[in-house]
Amino acid sequence: MSGLLNARVNITIQKDGSLSAISLVRSTGIPELDQAVLESLRRAAPFPELPEEWTKPVWSFTQEVQINGR
Repeated sequence: MSGLLNARVNITIQKDGSLSAISLVRSTGIPELDQAVLESLRRAAPFPELPEEWTKPVWSFTQEVQINGR
């Protein structure tokens, strides 16, 4: 693998920083790499507690993940 690959994931985080959902929105085209991206994000949880001014109990984010294949 060479070059830059991109995946896009949707992440849902609870107010306390716990991960409540994660899904692949756009694949890198390599299923094993897609699974590694999702597993890396699962292992990164829990995330920091969300700021007090963010009043909703759950937040969803879509994030681009870039993988350098060099």
